[in-house]
Amino acid sequence: MAMRAVNRAAWEHAYQHIYTAEEIRGLFDNDVDQAGSWVNRRLERIATLIAEIDDQIVGFCGLAMLKDGDGEIVTLYIHPDFQGKGIGSGLWNAGLDILKEAGCKRIWVWVLAKARAVQFYEEKGAVLTETGTYTVAEHTEKTHGYTISLDTT
Repeated sequence: MAMRAVNRAAWEHAYQHIYTAEEIRGLFDNDVDQAGSWVNRRLERIATLIAEIDDQIVGFCGLAMLKDGDGEIVTLYIHPDFQGKGIGSGLWNAGLDILKEAGCKRIWVWVLAKARAVQFYEEKGAVLTETGTYTVAEHTEKTHGYTISLDTT
């Protein structure tokens, strides 16, 4: 429940200029469908990393293996009250370390093209590799698929 609350608060803060309040509410109330054009590449989720401050979950990062052996940062959300404090960077780095240990040579992360998070991933060295779409209800948005190469030697 705490992770879901962080996720919802992050969505309401970060995507309010992209999706309507009704679309976001419907998504979190399971009243509307969602679909990402890249999701079928996932083999399995392998970990969820959690950031806590004073026993309160303030962020999380979900990791997955892809069918081709690449890894994916599936989710990376920080509660808006705790953004800008290095928590996202810490989760990003820890996620890359785990995926590297799992033998991944390349990591994917997908983000809405209009999201402010685009800058975060580009600052981390991720390179725009592909585009796709993400749909909530009947509202489809362009997405960017970024990759970062890892040296696993």
